[in-house]
Amino acid sequence: MIRAVRDVVLVIAIAWFGTGVLARDVLGWHHQARDAAITFLDLLVLIFYLVWVLGCVLVMRLARRRNRSGWGWFFIALTLSPLIGWVLLWTVSRDEGGSAASWAALQSRIVDAVKQPATALVVLGVLILTVVATWWWTRPEPESLTQRLWRECHETLKYTHPEWSDSRLDTMTKGCMDQRLLGVR
Repeated sequence: MIRAVRDVVLVIAIAWFGTGVLARDVLGWHHQARDAAITFLDLLVLIFYLVWVLGCVLVMRLARRRNRSGWGWFFIALTLSPLIGWVLLWTVSRDEGGSAASWAALQSRIVDAVKQPATALVVLGVLILTVVATWWWTRPEPESLTQRLWRECHETLKYTHPEWSDSRLDTMTKGCMDQRLLGVR
């Protein structure tokens, strides 16, 4: 029981970290505005990654049933692909029961696992947790009062005096901020 809980926690941590890195660095969410919508393609990429991790979990479970290192095969599948990891696991299998019997037993175990409501709940929970974790990881930092004041002064002066150069605009923005901070009009 403790091993299963540890494995679930570690897989969730790997999925969380992976989606955060994927969203932040690959999809470039840290460059987007805070109210930008998630595109359909971004969502597909994240779901593909989650399916990839779940495939790695299946390879890990199969490896353990064949008396192999589950986490070793998980990382092989994560690095190469779950399909390649599964094929490699079948080629180096220690199972002496014959491939046709093993294949039928595996199919029946997969069908039985999918039919259980607990499996659907775990998959749904991992998906929800990953989406929430991705949002939490990539959410923008809140704007400080000084940053807000700078932005408001800068935008107002830029709108009212479009002919000013950037250096003059910066100087006047600092003056505007000083006046607002000191309450002088």
